[in-house]
Amino acid sequence: MALIYKDRVRQKANASGTGNISLGNPVPSYITFSQAALSTNSFPYAIINSSQFEVGIGTFDGANLHRNLILSNSNLDTNPVNFDGTMGDVIITNSAELSVLTSTQ
Repeated sequence: MALIYKDRVRQKANASGTGNISLGNPVPSYITFSQAALSTNSFPYAIINSSQFEVGIGTFDGANLHRNLILSNSNLDTNPVNFDGTMGDVIITNSAELSVLTSTQ
C-alpha cells in the first residue's frame, strides 16, 4: 500500500458522526473517488462543511472513506471530528502536515 495523490477528486457527503464517511453526489468538473482508481492505497483527504473540517490520511472501499489518521481538524486535536450531518465536500488534497518545503536562500 502506497500513499498517493490524485488531482481534482471531489464528492459531496452528508458526513455524520466519527466513523466512515459515505460519499454522495459527484461535483461537476471533478472526478469521483471511484474514478480515481485508488485501490487499497492511502491518500490525504479533507472533509469540509460549513462549520467543521478534518484533514487526514484515509482509504476508500468503493463507497466509503475510511478515516485512518487525523492530521488536523476544527476541534484543534487529532481525533475524528463528530460531523453534524451538514452537506459538505470530501476531497483529495495535499495536506500541510505532509508537505516539505526547501529553500536555497
